[in-house]
Amino acid sequence: MLGEAITGLRSAVEQAPRWSAFAVMLFGLASTACWLPTMQFDDLTYHLGLPSHLLLYGRYQPQPAHQIWSFAPWLGDVLQGIATLLAREDARGAINALWLALIAQLSWSASAALGARPAERWACVALIGSFPPLVWMAAGMQTELPATALLLAALVVSTAREPRWLWPAAVLFAGLLALKTMHAYAAIPLGVYALWHHRARAGVSAFAVACALALLVAGSSYLQAWWHTGNPLMPLFNNLFQSPYLPAEAYRDLRWYTGFSLALPWLMTFDTPRYVEAFNGGIGFTSIALAGVWLVALLRKRGRGIAIALTLVVWLPLLPMQYARYTYPGLILLAVLLVVRGQDLLGRRGFAWLFAGVCILNLAFQANSGWPHHSSALKRTIRSFGDEEAIFRLYVPERILIRHLPENDDGIVLATDPGRVFIAELGRRGRGVLEHDPELNAARKRAESDTSGKSWRALFETSGARWIMIVPAKASIPLHTALALAGAQRVDVVGDAELWRLDESSPSTSLPVDFPLPPRPIHH
Repeated sequence: MLGEAITGLRSAVEQAPRWSAFAVMLFGLASTACWLPTMQFDDLTYHLGLPSHLLLYGRYQPQPAHQIWSFAPWLGDVLQGIATLLAREDARGAINALWLALIAQLSWSASAALGARPAERWACVALIGSFPPLVWMAAGMQTELPATALLLAALVVSTAREPRWLWPAAVLFAGLLALKTMHAYAAIPLGVYALWHHRARAGVSAFAVACALALLVAGSSYLQAWWHTGNPLMPLFNNLFQSPYLPAEAYRDLRWYTGFSLALPWLMTFDTPRYVEAFNGGIGFTSIALAGVWLVALLRKRGRGIAIALTLVVWLPLLPMQYARYTYPGLILLAVLLVVRGQDLLGRRGFAWLFAGVCILNLAFQANSGWPHHSSALKRTIRSFGDEEAIFRLYVPERILIRHLPENDDGIVLATDPGRVFIAELGRRGRGVLEHDPELNAARKRAESDTSGKSWRALFETSGARWIMIVPAKASIPLHTALALAGAQRVDVVGDAELWRLDESSPSTSLPVDFPLPPRPIHH
């Protein structure tokens, strides 16, 4: 089997040597994002939690009162956790490199399934490899990277002539649902197309069994969330489910409700910060530069069904909220559609110039896909020979402060800056004043208006904190006053962050004895 694979790869390269070399180079550049240590905001506030729990306690111990996302669909974090257990340390880079390799292979297979020629298949791989957000996804733990691989696999299955297509399709859809509800929602048009494409072989009873299989595979986090919090979609739609852990209102991030419009591809490309945490041009130029090819694919009778389905995969996530990140998997699938019969439409030379040009333009804006590449974090990582502490000192000094905690200490650590609640790797010990902990978040807002500092001191007691992390340049006068009132002592300074220890006589809480801690938190 390995010999056949090598022979097939050699044959594919020989049929389009220039395009294959270009594609491999672009994916190689994208893979360098896997060298970065874990530093993205959502990773340090949430996604590192489940892998850290597995490493620290041997099982996941969610705390919805302190992390409202702790019961959110967890397949992505479970996979990260498995890699973490095998490596005995944070292994995000390794598992993301695997996802990139799968995406490269599946993009070639998906375009082949739609009838692309050898050069068009490699052009598809190149176009996806140049997609700027790919490096942002590879540098973090968000679900869009594995969702892209599953969607590409689903596209291959949906267009195949395999009579037993329904079962792998059900498992792939379940995987999307287990990653994030939004991914399954976006994949609905592809599922509808698959049912239509295989209508002669899709019986009602088989479809019902496939749905049951998908729910069985994907349902663990939803069932656990319902059982423990009363809301299967915790924290979403709490106006309907009314979990006691949250106010009985819809959970919304108002930053991303700018209004739906057919001009969104243009706006997201040239006014990117309004739609995602990136810089202008950070989502690439594929949808704009190849808009004419996209339109031809929709108007062309042959393949119109799959063209409509893939177009809807891009657009559906933008209907409820205009957050560009949720379109990333769909935009990658769009590349598969755009290359098919491109040489017939543009001629070999025109096709090469246009698609290679878009790839180069995308590559030029790769650093705008997110702050890690925009801030030269990769260059600094290379210069430091992979010394992650040198990088943490510049970007996330809290990770070093956590490593400097006494080895046998089990005291709770409170992060007081809502923009830097980087406590997920602490497991059950971490507390923060971000909205992920509604009680402490509300207490922080009250404390900031109390100049006496007593409200902040009460917050310390409510949280049970023994250790306090602050950013002095951003810390308010009430917070500094509270530290003085509590007799806190500064014990460590790294970069612009400080670690304080509350006076021994101050009320503090350690973890319950039935959850013993190993001596050290998770290390990268």
